[in-house]
Amino acid sequence: KKKINVSLEIGFGSGENLLHLINASEKNRFFIGCEPYLNGLASFISNLEVEKYEKIRLFKSDIRELISQLSKQIFDEIFILYPDPWPKVRHEKRRILNKENLNLLLSKLKTNGKIFIATDVKNYFDSIYELFESNVNVKIINFNNFYSRPKKIVITRYEKKALNKKKKPLYLEVKKILD
Repeated sequence: KKKINVSLEIGFGSGENLLHLINASEKNRFFIGCEPYLNGLASFISNLEVEKYEKIRLFKSDIRELISQLSKQIFDEIFILYPDPWPKVRHEKRRILNKENLNLLLSKLKTNGKIFIATDVKNYFDSIYELFESNVNVKIINFNNFYSRPKKIVITRYEKKALNKKKKPLYLEVKKILD
C-alpha cells in the first residue's frame, strides 16, 4: 500500500505558494486548496498546468465545513499564510487561528505533521504563538527565529505588500508531536 501525503493550504489567495508546492511535489503528494474568493481561485487555476489538475482539489467555502467532514488525520502539512488579521478587538473572534479552530485542524493533522503560518501583524502572531505554546500536542520548531521564512514557503503577493509597507513578516513552523 503506497503512502499518500496530503497538504492543505487555507486561504491561498492567488495561489503562488500552492502552485510552488504542487510544482515541487513528489508523485505521491496531493493537495487541497481552500479559497473563498473567486478571483483567487481563477488566478490559481489560470496558472496551474493542466497535467497537474489531478494533484489538487479546490474548496470554495469555509474550511471548517470541509474539515468537520474529513476522517481523522489526513494531512501531513497545513499552510495558513497571511490570514485576515481582523485587527479590531471586537472582530478578533473571526480569526481563523483561534483555540477551537486549532483543535479542529490538529485533529486532522497526522502525528509529526507540520503547520506553517505567516503573518505581518505582530499582535496576531503573538496570539497564534500563545495558542501553540500552550498546546501540549505540538512543538514550535522555529522558536529561535520567527523572521526567517521556512523553506517550504515562497514569497506571496501578501508578503510583498507587507515588505513594501516596511512590515516584517513573522513565521511559525509547528510540529504535531502527540495525538
